Amino acid sequence: MKNIKYFILGFILASIVFTSCDIDTCDESVFDDCYLDEPIDAFFVLNISKNANQDSVLIMLYKGKIDDGEMIDSFYSYLEEESYYLDVDQYY
Repeated sequence: MKNIKYFILGFILASIVFTSCDIDTCDESVFDDCYLDEPIDAFFVLNISKNANQDSVLIMLYKGKIDDGEMIDSFYSYLEEESYYLDVDQYY
């Protein structure tokens, strides 16, 4: 009797796992819109927060570390969000 309960419980759990996930999605997927090349750049969004008494914030964007990196841009921002296209595989 105890073994039957474990068998039924195992069967139910296995049924849930195998019916809830599509294990081999490659057979049913359409890859016409897929890109195989690694991207060169990516869209980077900088969310800016500032104090209520501040009109703007100084933004200094570096490629690499601040101590020895290259400054890409420096400006005062009045917005809450700034956007860039930046090279991938870099430290900013």
